[in-house]
Amino acid sequence: MKERQWVKLVVYILVERGGKILVGKRKGTFGDGYYCVPAGHIEKGETVFGCAKRELAEETGIHADKFEFKCVRLMKDFQLNGVWADPYVTFCVKAKNWKGEPKNMEPDKNEEWEWRDLDKLPEPVFPPVKFLLECINSSSAFLD
Repeated sequence: MKERQWVKLVVYILVERGGKILVGKRKGTFGDGYYCVPAGHIEKGETVFGCAKRELAEETGIHADKFEFKCVRLMKDFQLNGVWADPYVTFCVKAKNWKGEPKNMEPDKNEEWEWRDLDKLPEPVFPPVKFLLECINSSSAFLD
């Protein structure tokens, strides 16, 4: 019998203001030191947009009542600092009608939130964010 691959589900959230997106520097977790947008795992019974709403509030204190689907991608094997990433199906959504100012709600997982130009993100960028931006830049909802 073939061994099946089990994947985790994660949502990455784009929050835009004035042509810039919200990014933070990961801390104390896989990808420590890499810049990432707000993101999180989909919990059992949760929808993609439900996860986005919850994670955005938990990580940044920002509240959004609508999200726009941008793309989905299977994250292929990659490693950072000698550690292999688990396989993921990653969804990218854009927050719409959001309110609040970003606050670092999880200082053990993030150094700070800052607004950066999408085409001038600070390095290093967390690989899943790079892969999802490839989808968006190619105007493709899905890349394999």
